[in-house]
Amino acid sequence: MIKTPQMKKNQKRFIRKPPVRIGKILAQAAILLGVFVVSVIFFELVINQGRDSTAVDIGEATYPQISFTSQGADINLLSGYGRQRDIASMHDSITPIIDSQLHVTVTPYGNEVRRMSYKVYSLDGTKTYLEGDAILSSNETTLDFRDADIIASEKMLEISLSLRRGITVYFYTRILDATEGRFAECISYINGFHENTLNKIEGAVISQVLEPNEEADNSSFGHVNIHSSYKMVTWGTLKPIVDGDVRVTIKELNATFMSATLEYMVNCEGDTQGNDSYLVREFYRVRYDETYKRMYLLNYDRVLEQIMDTSSVMLSEKGVLLGISGKEPEYKVNADGSVVSFVIADELWNYNRDADEISLVFGFRDSGNPDQRNMIRKHEIRILSMDEEGNTTFGVYGYMNRGSHEGEVGVAIYTYDIKKNVTDEKAFISSNKSYEYMAMKFARTVYYSDTRQSLSVLSEEGLFEITSEGSRITLAENLKEGHYAYSSDGRLIVYEAKFNDEGGATLLKVRDLSTAQEWDITCNAGEELHPLGFVKRDLVYGVGRSKDAGLTVTGEEVRPMYKVIVEDQNDNALKTYEANNVYILGAQIDENLVSINRAKLTDGRYQSITDEYITNNKKDDESNIFLEKYTSDKKLYQYRITFADGISDKDPKILRPKQALLNSPLQITFDSYDSKNYYYVYANGELLSVKEQAGVAINEADEASGLVITSKQEYVWIRGVRASEYAIIGQDQLIAKMASKMKAKEAPLAIANEYSDGKGMDLTGCTPEELYYILNQNTPVIAMTSETEGIILTGYTQSIFTYVSPKTGESGYVPIEELPAMTASTGNAYIGMLPTDAMREAAVQ
Repeated sequence: MIKTPQMKKNQKRFIRKPPVRIGKILAQAAILLGVFVVSVIFFELVINQGRDSTAVDIGEATYPQISFTSQGADINLLSGYGRQRDIASMHDSITPIIDSQLHVTVTPYGNEVRRMSYKVYSLDGTKTYLEGDAILSSNETTLDFRDADIIASEKMLEISLSLRRGITVYFYTRILDATEGRFAECISYINGFHENTLNKIEGAVISQVLEPNEEADNSSFGHVNIHSSYKMVTWGTLKPIVDGDVRVTIKELNATFMSATLEYMVNCEGDTQGNDSYLVREFYRVRYDETYKRMYLLNYDRVLEQIMDTSSVMLSEKGVLLGISGKEPEYKVNADGSVVSFVIADELWNYNRDADEISLVFGFRDSGNPDQRNMIRKHEIRILSMDEEGNTTFGVYGYMNRGSHEGEVGVAIYTYDIKKNVTDEKAFISSNKSYEYMAMKFARTVYYSDTRQSLSVLSEEGLFEITSEGSRITLAENLKEGHYAYSSDGRLIVYEAKFNDEGGATLLKVRDLSTAQEWDITCNAGEELHPLGFVKRDLVYGVGRSKDAGLTVTGEEVRPMYKVIVEDQNDNALKTYEANNVYILGAQIDENLVSINRAKLTDGRYQSITDEYITNNKKDDESNIFLEKYTSDKKLYQYRITFADGISDKDPKILRPKQALLNSPLQITFDSYDSKNYYYVYANGELLSVKEQAGVAINEADEASGLVITSKQEYVWIRGVRASEYAIIGQDQLIAKMASKMKAKEAPLAIANEYSDGKGMDLTGCTPEELYYILNQNTPVIAMTSETEGIILTGYTQSIFTYVSPKTGESGYVPIEELPAMTASTGNAYIGMLPTDAMREAAVQ
């Protein structure tokens, strides 16, 4: 339609022009909208650099918690598990029961608890002694053990809470009747010492109980102990202020001593303006002396880790400031030295110098949410690998505080995409074991290949690979401890693949779990192979002769080697150890040092001699990024990740990655069991190591003022828990039978196993003082004086051991200081046993 001039004139009459004021507003709004749209586009394209928006936060914790009150003290705050645990692996806390009652408090965090139940198990979980329901009143209840005499010895308590949303949450603690003990005095002393160190209140409580010596490192607040100076124990010039609650956990409790940990946060004055925040863990071991009516501090240990704070200075012109830490922080760098990932205070961070960005990649703690459940430190973060761009693969081992796996124990494998700023979960391995077990046993037995998107897992069932499609491929079956070895980064594994008629390995397979490349190690006829480990990525293995299989002085079956070889991935032998008439029983590898456990053959038995060593002088590739210590007057020694060529911008962009929802992670469950008995060394309230030989475990526990238990939570050895003198009671018949078999030249370890229901222990290498505890359990100890002869220790005083001679049948004694000389020719070989019920009953008659 064509508009005439008149029509156009009439049209204009009906058009109202807006007021100038409104027009300006609309114009300004349009401009602002345009700026906003451009800003969003700029942020997405430039700032986020293609980062994925299909991501979420890790999620808040949802489970309830429980705690206990004993003689006015709030103790043992427990986090819940989403399914029942393997009882024998749970050795975290012990709760005293006073006057047959236990007061329980539930913190529901908004959950409606529909039912509360409890069960009392034996420590190995094989027996159930008691079970029932409890009624909550204002989220509190009291469990009554008045009619149960079972708590006279340690038991395991399981409390379960059934929630409205159809979830059952489980909690675990050991329990023990402590009515006749001195729990109140012990906990009061610990709390007093703690307060006095924070507030620098002098008195006999601190200075007179410390044992300062040259072993202590008084240059760092990261780790102080009973041997540190008074200044270090009382925090120097840091002026700590506790932030939040102090969580008290009782670790061990008996008639002789009590140990406990205190965990909390503090704020301290920093080197510059403002405060620094720290995670603190204190360990106490105390004893009440009934004779002198006083407390003794047996051990004190404090570890401090500074929390990275985005509101304070994180960078200097030299590098990333990590601050005070009780242990050397773990870190990895990319090839060109532009990106570093590091772990500090239970958090994984990534710094990208080229992009001028620092990212908190993973951590359960939330600075904006002081939830106690996020503060529970029952996990470890370990960096597995980093590629050239700085993308980082890492594992979270242990208890999952929150998120999709809340309340589970396992290993979660993640990758951090540095360009998208997204953390993607690749796999999760769930277990019914304790968090300590998972962190210790699965540290090197889980590997994720970024290139092949596959997960490799080693359990007692074998070596498996789970593909990205979820298929499970068996690479090897029934791999036992000692028949395989991993490289320190978990990438390489060597294992026995073929065997001769005598059970010796004739083929070793070496596999690169990242690339799936494999190669074989073979031997000559009549020989066999033993995987020992890796020095970096160089294989260490031994070669033995099948005909040399035999027994040690203690009666342990061994398959010795005659040489050890260090070989690279191109089959080049880098080092070889071999000596005439010398046999090799094993080896330990510590970075570039290989310690060879040697033996000689005398009268048909293998007897240990001094170790020999192989060193690998191969240097690591140098990087322009390295970890170093620096010092300040206030905070003393601290850690810094240093860039050799420095940092120009000290004010980086702070990023908080989210978790991707793009793919479903691989999931697998391993509820394995220990078919072989291991010895667990606990010290400072934590699992220190797992050993195969009791004597080695006891040596380590003694040095760390700790204790040793078996896979079934049977106590093997406890530092300082023994009578000043002891004589075995009611075991004359047992000792006579043992003497008869020893006279007949039977293997001592077999003898001990026969009379202790298979619980014989190789105590080789123990000191006389370490043997006291074994004898104090009313169990005899065999001391080998030659390859085929020995004596049976039956008691001790402050100066002598008493014994029975199998050769003559007569009793005798030997001065304490002379026993090592008597057994020196056998490498100080001793054989002990765990007490049976009959032995315990005889001890109290």
